[in-house]
Amino acid sequence: MAREPSKSNRSTAGDAAIRDDARVEHARAHCEARRLNFTPQRAAVYRTLLAFNSPVKAYDLLTRMQQDAPGMAPMTIYRALDFLIGAGLIHKIAATASFVPCAHEGAHAHGQVAFFVCQRCGAVDEVEAKDMIHALDRARPHGRGFAMQSIEVHGLCADCIAETSPAQR
Repeated sequence: MAREPSKSNRSTAGDAAIRDDARVEHARAHCEARRLNFTPQRAAVYRTLLAFNSPVKAYDLLTRMQQDAPGMAPMTIYRALDFLIGAGLIHKIAATASFVPCAHEGAHAHGQVAFFVCQRCGAVDEVEAKDMIHALDRARPHGRGFAMQSIEVHGLCADCIAETSPAQR
């Protein structure tokens, strides 16, 4: 289920389409610079993911894409998502098995991000987590090893806090 944009981020459908077109073109250039094959099918998956205003599960993405391409198979979506993650264009939110576009269009270390996930509306904010990741790296010599370096923090976003009465906080 897609989340409505917050009141401060509302834009017209035309503005969103222009923004999404620009992000797809940026993704295409990003992949070309790295000699990655950004196929029309991968671009379509990326564009569809951009259209959601909240994290999206693979099968919800498939359902949306099958409206235009009824023969679209689940493996096609999963392969495209794997490619987009590897290219640094999207992230997987592990706790919910959902996907979000990367919030950064410029170069940055994708292994050094934290996600703030709203438990009520599902909004996800991506932030750099260099200090947290550095603390994990310092723990390695002490016999601790970590396979993943993304951090998810669950709570309420500012909009949901504002909608919550003081007694419920």
